[in-house]
Amino acid sequence: MKKVYSAVFPIDSNSSIEGIEKTIKLWISESEYNPIDYDELEGLLSDNYMLRKETKHGMYEINSVVYKMSNEIFYGMLYKIIKEGNDIITEMIVKEKEADEPKYVAVRVYEQVSVVGNGLKYVKKPKIVTKLIEENGGDFDENMLVKHTPHIPQSDDVVFISDILYHHRTKLPIIYLSRDENNELQVEAHALARVMAGMAHVIVEPDKKFSYVLREYMDGKNAYNGAIGIYFPNGRIQILLPERYGIERMPVINTIYNQVRSAMLNYNSEVLKDIDFTRIKRMKDKQKFEEMTRKINEKHESERTNKELQELLNMAFEELSAKENELREAYDKIKKQNIELSNLKALYETTISTSDLRNSGNFVIPSLIELYPGEIKHLINTALEEYKKHRSPANMNNTRVEEIVNKLIESNPVEVDFKEIHSKIKKALSSDSIDEMRRLLARVGIIVEKTEGGHYKLMIPGYKAYSTIASTIGDKRRGRNNAFTNLKWKLLIMD
Repeated sequence: MKKVYSAVFPIDSNSSIEGIEKTIKLWISESEYNPIDYDELEGLLSDNYMLRKETKHGMYEINSVVYKMSNEIFYGMLYKIIKEGNDIITEMIVKEKEADEPKYVAVRVYEQVSVVGNGLKYVKKPKIVTKLIEENGGDFDENMLVKHTPHIPQSDDVVFISDILYHHRTKLPIIYLSRDENNELQVEAHALARVMAGMAHVIVEPDKKFSYVLREYMDGKNAYNGAIGIYFPNGRIQILLPERYGIERMPVINTIYNQVRSAMLNYNSEVLKDIDFTRIKRMKDKQKFEEMTRKINEKHESERTNKELQELLNMAFEELSAKENELREAYDKIKKQNIELSNLKALYETTISTSDLRNSGNFVIPSLIELYPGEIKHLINTALEEYKKHRSPANMNNTRVEEIVNKLIESNPVEVDFKEIHSKIKKALSSDSIDEMRRLLARVGIIVEKTEGGHYKLMIPGYKAYSTIASTIGDKRRGRNNAFTNLKWKLLIMD
């Protein structure tokens, strides 16, 4: 069973379980091809609720469980749509604490494919996520309110925004929409916020001046000049240039959605860490078993009935069977991981000298923005080639160093058409208008920003380096060639 979607988000502390249940009931009963009526879902989030219906479109099954602790209540629901060759399982977990604390909701979707080719071609966001926030209200994720509309800060909020972006304060990712040279956004903010509700916060840059100040606070790590920045809770930053994905609205939004969805699949929120339907059911069964054991032990031996003892034995047997299944799954997982570790160890031992592992280390490549796939690898290869050139043949030929360098280069080929990239940049620099130049350079991954002196800075988001060109670049051939040479030297990793 493969997890294809996961979102964990807070719901307004003033909301009620009855309100959340109503939203889920409406979502299920109004779903396409769904055979279950709204009235049949009465008591949906009550313990041991179960419903099963079969139609020509497949089998529909719902199971619920409730587990109460001293100050917490967990509600779990599994909604299965069982079709030939492809089962879709939506799991929903609701955690309720004190009255003044937010309720947390987890929505996870799993796919089980038994026929090759029947898997989901595109994983859509479950509508229930946005519906829960719209109808019950979101709550605060640290200091950011979860909602289905964008956050639009004031001009004096720059310290607050830089703090949450730079230090990754929130549990959900943050999508920052910067404004371009014309003070416009490259994506429709409200449409994006609705799609990303419950998955990420959307912040809209209030004006162009905001980005200049923000850059100082964030040491250049902010998205600017029309770029879109995705700031993940684990510290990873991803910069997207909309014109790379088409100027239409939805392709850009879909790209952002897929980037966040994929990244958050294996992210374990601390709020509902390791809590799923099976875990809640196990905790519930354990609680019931302990309660029955206590009651039976309190009775005199003569008062204990065969029915009570048999029920206790049945629960013990079920618990033992569940433990055996868990151990079997854990054994299979450990076996698989041991094989992977053995393969990694073999690979490590063939590429790194094992004479003294304490003095060896891994080469770490930090999170960097690439202008094209394999750019960093190309830089390392170029450096290795230069290293070979600067060593005299007497110190290089037929040596172990030569073998290591050659193997590193051969094992990391980079297939990039530099002439095509050169051609695109030269075409952009030859444009008759700045707007056309900006549009063409954005497709390559370079953004253009006007300076106070009236010239233009060419930059790659996420880096401080820039190349400057004159505002009259299109007038002379020599000026264009000089601009390309300067840009190539400042920003590109090319032969």
